[in-house]
Amino acid sequence: MTRVAVVTSTTSAVAGFVGDRDLHRRIGIEVPLVVRTHPSMRLPDRLRDLAGGIDRRARRTGRPRVAHLVEHFAWRAVHASAMRGAAHAELPRVEGQRRMDAVATLAPPVIAALAEVRADLVIVFGGEPIPRASLDAIGIPLLNVHASDPSFCRGMPPVFWEVHAGLDGFVLTLHEIVARLDAGAVIAQRTVPIAWGRSLVSTLRETRARMDRQVPLLLADGLAAMVVGEARPRVVTPGPLRTLPTCGELLAAHRTCVRRWSESR
Repeated sequence: MTRVAVVTSTTSAVAGFVGDRDLHRRIGIEVPLVVRTHPSMRLPDRLRDLAGGIDRRARRTGRPRVAHLVEHFAWRAVHASAMRGAAHAELPRVEGQRRMDAVATLAPPVIAALAEVRADLVIVFGGEPIPRASLDAIGIPLLNVHASDPSFCRGMPPVFWEVHAGLDGFVLTLHEIVARLDAGAVIAQRTVPIAWGRSLVSTLRETRARMDRQVPLLLADGLAAMVVGEARPRVVTPGPLRTLPTCGELLAAHRTCVRRWSESR
């Protein structure tokens, strides 16, 4: 049996996978450890993380920090509205499956737990970019679930940039984790149609619900091929590295949703 650990900040998307023992037996895996990552709620830590994120985006784009600060809170408002009222599946309790919380994907307690459960492979969904030093130190293959085709969009936020571009769907991707963000070889992909609503908020909410239903199927496809040695990782040309949208891009995406929703009526 291949021992697959799951480290996620998006529990609703992986709940159907981590609790499906029949699926695990069918594809020849065990899930001995599930780690839920979330940032520290202490005010000094939250301010430090916010400042660090703003600084990184400002350096990458050359735009003023204050602009990125405004965009941070604008996106948070849109995201909070999109998630309000959405169904949040709780992680099911599975006998013999260890659960833990952590503030970072590869925090020292997580690395220790991976060694204790003798994980052969780690699935990561959500969380912060992993430094090269951490990747080198862990010594276990890591796979990431990325809510886009890496040739179209690397980075964040998930689904938004496909909506902004007016695409019919987005490509959910399982790929190897390497030092360059969202640039590892692709293991499996599934196309998910965008659920166009009358607003950006409703479009993101319904499309996210569709994504959550597809993640277990993506993982089943990719892991089944890996267990029997039939996976053929495919190197792709990495697309642009994206970050939080500007207020103008949020407005443009909203207008696209209104237009696509009207056309579907």
